Amino acid sequence: MWTLTYALEYLPQMLGFALARLCAFNGVTTFMLGRFFNLLFYVACLHIAIRLAPRFKVTFGLAGLVPMALQQAASLSYDNFITSLTLVLFAAMLRVIFSDGDKAAERLAFVMIFVSAVLLAPAKGIYIAFILLFPFIPRERFTGRITKGACFALLIAACAAAFAVISIPSLVRIMHSTPPSFGAQGGEKYTLAFFLTNPGDAFGIFKNTFNVSFSTWVAQCIGQSLSTCNLELPTWIVPTLIVLLVLSAQNVDGEEFMLPRGMRAVLVAIVFAVAVTFMLTMFLTWIRNTDKIIVGVQGRYFTPVITAALVASHGSLVHLRRDVSRGLTVLTVLLLARTVLAIVEYTMFNV
Repeated sequence: MWTLTYALEYLPQMLGFALARLCAFNGVTTFMLGRFFNLLFYVACLHIAIRLAPRFKVTFGLAGLVPMALQQAASLSYDNFITSLTLVLFAAMLRVIFSDGDKAAERLAFVMIFVSAVLLAPAKGIYIAFILLFPFIPRERFTGRITKGACFALLIAACAAAFAVISIPSLVRIMHSTPPSFGAQGGEKYTLAFFLTNPGDAFGIFKNTFNVSFSTWVAQCIGQSLSTCNLELPTWIVPTLIVLLVLSAQNVDGEEFMLPRGMRAVLVAIVFAVAVTFMLTMFLTWIRNTDKIIVGVQGRYFTPVITAALVASHGSLVHLRRDVSRGLTVLTVLLLARTVLAIVEYTMFNV
């Protein structure tokens, strides 16, 4: 049975399906219209994120164009819903933290923070971790009777309510419908009790997984493996894209702005929390209790936090002598063109 959670995550696609039904289109056209509406939703959210972000606009734009993000956006996957709202949430947080004095943009940003966080909470709640940036918002952004603390408490309460109303009933049904002692790959699975009573062994499994899988996650979240992980891009595309993305987030001569250390630490912690959350999920639900490596964590889970990782690197890796944003944009578009060519070649010779 579908729940309200799934209805929310697939809303753009369902609007496309509804329009196709009204127009009496055939099955193929209906399918494509659902994908098109999903893409429209992504483009709209990316546009809002770039407009809201007071800084790192180029970084948001380039990160939004990585092959994995575009593939999910042009599919029927609900990953697009997650990525789109996460971009908006992060950009809105940056707007209210580093506002340039545009009061209308600030008000829109606060609205977007609440809307995107509440919609994300019952979908994949770990991505609302960006609300942990709330303490960095200057107090002068809050006027009238609503204080900074009250606004933060209201945001947390709204997210908790959305999660409780939508997600908890779904989780209860899943727990009652799945055999409790067997993982998705068959055999006895690890339990939460094992995780809590054997922290050393559990830590070793997590550490081994991170050491073995980190480079794969990075490559996959950019888009090294597309389609159902059977379309491999030329090996030089992803490393080149990573260099361009990192450069887009660095300091330029004459730029006085520096990301606060505390905020940098929070962003790193958010990316790390995403990794740990998905590793723990697969540890408890997917692998057997004889496995020493956690499998099932895919790089696409990190695509929504690419921008956060890039912003966290601001001013810490490279110092640019001049603004190279135009060059970075041109090179990224050329790399995407090469990616499209690779997809065409794969389609012609393998499908």
